[in-house]
Amino acid sequence: MGMKPAPLNRPLVVADIGGTNGRFALASTDTHTGGIRLDGIQRYACREFPSLAVMLGAYLETLGQDDRPSEAHLALAGPVRATGGRITNLDWTIDAESVERDTGLGTVSFLNDFAALAHAVPWLGDSESMVIREGRSEKGAPISVVGPGTGFGVAILMPTNGNWTVVPTEGGHIGFSPSDDREQALVSFLQPDAVHVSVELLMSGRGLTRIYRFLSREATGSVVELSAADISAAAEAGTDPLAVETVHMFLDILARTAGDMALAHGARGGVMIGGGILPKLAHFIDRDRFAKLFSEKGPVTDYLTPIPVRLITTDAAALIGAALASPA
Repeated sequence: MGMKPAPLNRPLVVADIGGTNGRFALASTDTHTGGIRLDGIQRYACREFPSLAVMLGAYLETLGQDDRPSEAHLALAGPVRATGGRITNLDWTIDAESVERDTGLGTVSFLNDFAALAHAVPWLGDSESMVIREGRSEKGAPISVVGPGTGFGVAILMPTNGNWTVVPTEGGHIGFSPSDDREQALVSFLQPDAVHVSVELLMSGRGLTRIYRFLSREATGSVVELSAADISAAAEAGTDPLAVETVHMFLDILARTAGDMALAHGARGGVMIGGGILPKLAHFIDRDRFAKLFSEKGPVTDYLTPIPVRLITTDAAALIGAALASPA
């Protein structure tokens, strides 16, 4: 890791757009370091805009006329093709032609948000991630890139001919498999409102809320609603034992899920965890417990035991990845 990418041909707008927020920047090659330079970073609440084109237009207005590029490469949280896509947790269906027309940009293209994150992984320095689980990365093996945010993102980083190929997936929508009676009770609690109980239903901001609702009913007989931000704050302050329990249950499920993804991907090269939630909860991680739950898979425990797990701590990774993956 920490390699130097090929230089960009010209500056372009990049973005990381989830179901809650959109982050934009002007990307160019840093002439001193050879890495990606991000300028003019702005964050917008998606709910304040009727469409992606309007939000992108608002960002372009912040750039001086001399800085305004002709191209944009945007990472979206959902199924994507180069000419358009859909943000899973927003009612936005997007196509490049209409965004180009509405913003005046010459070329607009898209990629999945966790694909963007995966594109950045080979270029991240050690200071831009932290160890969750020590291990030994197997040279020439795939790397899983997963993580909770508005949804649960999953991508695979495949080594190919001395370079890397990113395989975007919708792995967050696979079915959640409970590991004990309590998690089975959690599934039963969710099923009246969810025909398909997916990993993403629990491994996301709303997932924290769902787990808290379940635990509150279990403890008091009544369902208590609390936002993910309030749960995190209460757990941090130590003022709500249910919030602390929610975070620990969330992290246990994440550890098992990360191990499942590593098995599915053959990720002997390692697992990188990203997304907007885990950096805020990092100090709650019990590394020994995480390692145990990650690799405890019966007859294939030994397969997972050497695999390292790291948490991406820089919030610029998806923006950098969008720049690196741009067709410009």
